[in-house]
Amino acid sequence: MKLLYLADGSSTHTYKYIKYFLEKDCYDITLFSMRPVLKEIENLNIEIIQNKNVPNAFLLWLFYYIFAHLRYAPTLKKINCDIIHVHDVYQFGLFGMFSGKHYILTPWGTDVLIQPKKNPIYRAILPQIFSKSKYIICDGENMVDEIKKYCKDTHKIKMIRFGIDIKVFSKNKKSNFLKVQNEDRVLIISTRNLRPIYDIETLINAAKIIIDRNKKVQFLIIGEGSKKNELINLTKNLGISDNISFLGNIPHEQMPMYLSSSDIYVSTALSDSGLSCSTAEAMACGLPVVITDFGDNSEWVKPDVNGYLFESKNPEELANSLLKLIDDTGKRIEMGQNNIKHINKNYNYYLEMEKVEKIYKEVLGCKNGQ
Repeated sequence: MKLLYLADGSSTHTYKYIKYFLEKDCYDITLFSMRPVLKEIENLNIEIIQNKNVPNAFLLWLFYYIFAHLRYAPTLKKINCDIIHVHDVYQFGLFGMFSGKHYILTPWGTDVLIQPKKNPIYRAILPQIFSKSKYIICDGENMVDEIKKYCKDTHKIKMIRFGIDIKVFSKNKKSNFLKVQNEDRVLIISTRNLRPIYDIETLINAAKIIIDRNKKVQFLIIGEGSKKNELINLTKNLGISDNISFLGNIPHEQMPMYLSSSDIYVSTALSDSGLSCSTAEAMACGLPVVITDFGDNSEWVKPDVNGYLFESKNPEELANSLLKLIDDTGKRIEMGQNNIKHINKNYNYYLEMEKVEKIYKEVLGCKNGQ
């Protein structure tokens, strides 16, 4: 089967999809990405077509899309594929709709939860993009509810989690290199990117509150993004640079080691589709999690059981939740064990990808029957 993925090549979501089907040894895969791709993807035996970043500003987005379609649509149409799988409707939905081929949609969160509210033209064409797709795969009830506002054919909406590889993301008790480097400090880790949607400012402002009360804590911020310099300057202005480490991008295969060597995971994201994979990975590695209270997060995190929820953009509430865990080692361990059991049972990457493959075969069967 020949697959064409229209997806962000800088995302581990894309890497995990491609890797799973490539290992099946019966799929020929091409990737079209609007961003530079991960090294892990570059090393895979697939064809890659790359373009530059999509701008966020409305007018720039409109002109960019016109340019991108004029340049790449003919190329994509010539690709001999059985199925097109569109990841992130905002970036790639129009490419799928005008391809003239069977396509499946997988919204990633902001493309349905936020962008339609900001972009009137995108909001107007979204129902058409949904209506022409064969299936819509999403991984959160909040996404299902929002998609139903734009899609009348609700039968085509399928709930399939992104899932995580529980063979890779698991607690490694021997992984303590971060502890060695940071002596007896409690390590709080964030693995979201440094873009506005992940609101790392709130984490840094909460860190200031915590550090003023407890110096034996270190914040590890993994990721890159447009806000990096601004965030580094914020830590300097607050006088907390010694307690915050910006580690940049970490190869995905090294992430379990960093998570296993940390004590608490935090996410200040303003939007996600279902449970974010970053949070699920931390849970699978036995960390208690402190994450924003929106969407489906309350279904996954129960206060005093496996973590805490806090109001978005509320550094005081975040700081108070983190302090509860900083001061109680036993609670951190107990919550972490609860998270391992929860993820292993309910967020297994292999079981979820089997569901996706079943949809591919259904679409291919439909195509061959026409």
